[in-house]
Amino acid sequence: MLEKRSLSLKEAEILIEAAMDNKLVSVKTPVAVAVVDESGSLIMFSRMDGVNGIGTTLSQNKAYTAALFGLETEGIEERLAKAKLSLLQFTNKRFTSVGGGYPIKDQNGQVIGALGVSGMVNPSDDRKVAKIAASLMMGTGLDQGDV
Repeated sequence: MLEKRSLSLKEAEILIEAAMDNKLVSVKTPVAVAVVDESGSLIMFSRMDGVNGIGTTLSQNKAYTAALFGLETEGIEERLAKAKLSLLQFTNKRFTSVGGGYPIKDQNGQVIGALGVSGMVNPSDDRKVAKIAASLMMGTGLDQGDV
């Protein structure tokens, strides 16, 4: 029998809190954070006051992309290019290569969900916030200096 694990609502809440509590995030740089399950379905979403509409949509699309590919969104185009593929070939308008989407994996390397962060001035900072929050869930304990 195949057993699948997925992020719980409580784990999604922890991920969102970890992302929003990151020291890169502030009132001046509000973010939107989305957490999805392994199939890309939204578990939880939150946004700080002042986040624009594109940040709201993009955070959800980043999480969706990271979950379905099992890869970070930053650099995904380069990884696909090695296999002679492009995101455009998948004809799914929700897929994005903008940094800030990060898969959450269990101890066996199985994708159990993903996190998407959007709103920072630079997508690389979205990526840092997402990666640090995800590391807490995956037990790697990264901090600002590790990313």
